[in-house]
Amino acid sequence: PLLDARQGQVYAALYQVSWTPDGLPQVAIVKEEWAGPVAEVADWITEPVIFAGDALALAQSHLQPALGDKFLLPSPHHTLPHPEEVALLARARAEAGEVDDLMAMEPRYVRQSYTQKRQ
Repeated sequence: PLLDARQGQVYAALYQVSWTPDGLPQVAIVKEEWAGPVAEVADWITEPVIFAGDALALAQSHLQPALGDKFLLPSPHHTLPHPEEVALLARARAEAGEVDDLMAMEPRYVRQSYTQKRQ
């Protein structure tokens, strides 16, 4: 996923997805959540990758020339996750006994805000 972080940067991560026999995705983290210049994402790529998110135009102009046939786009209706897909992931987590304590959740900031950088 590539999300527009503004100021010429993106939020990104890299995942390896495989499918269980019952059709559910299994996701392995290859590169943790990160924020920075989109061009740096090319350094992570060693095999074909499907890019998705709201920063695809930025990715096409910066990554596609560097990655060539390793740069893949999803079908237009898979650019962003659909609620059904999120529900399938939630179901798989719940069936595995993984639940979140909503009252204990805290944001995880990937980069400092503009105001934090100026202080």
